[in-house]
Amino acid sequence: FAAPDVAHRAVQACRNQKAHILYGDVLVTNATGVVERRVSYRNWDLAGFFETPICHQGIFASGEAFQICGMFDLQYPIAADFDWSIAALRQFRLRSCYLPFPVSYFDGTGQSSGSNPAILARLKVEFNDILKTRFSAFERIAYKMARRCRLRQSRVAWGVVCALMRWKLRQ
Repeated sequence: FAAPDVAHRAVQACRNQKAHILYGDVLVTNATGVVERRVSYRNWDLAGFFETPICHQGIFASGEAFQICGMFDLQYPIAADFDWSIAALRQFRLRSCYLPFPVSYFDGTGQSSGSNPAILARLKVEFNDILKTRFSAFERIAYKMARRCRLRQSRVAWGVVCALMRWKLRQ
């Protein structure tokens, strides 16, 4: 955890929302453990899976969430958490709650950081397979078009795209 009271603060922040999934920011560290940057998920939505997947160290899921969605699909040895998160938030539309504080550290030199070319290549294959499985061809094209047109830069335009595509998280 990023602080000794993270779990307590997480429960307090989302107590009345009945969320199955809590997620918050992560602090990325270098090889010596020094924090280099904070990754914020404040404005994160389901289209974020196309860009930068939410860091699994920044997610808490209830036992009920696993009862509803099932366990991780082990055909994805590196990206099973990525697949499960999409299923939970998209297919099962579980309620989520953003925590406005850092919840964990992320080792910027770890396996999924890209430091090992073989693991990075495998990770890309798994991510692409999961995106093709969890999002329709139309959605993938719509995302590419919206990105190319820079619609994310306009809060209103991006809100319309997310509403039409059902990419907003269920809060």
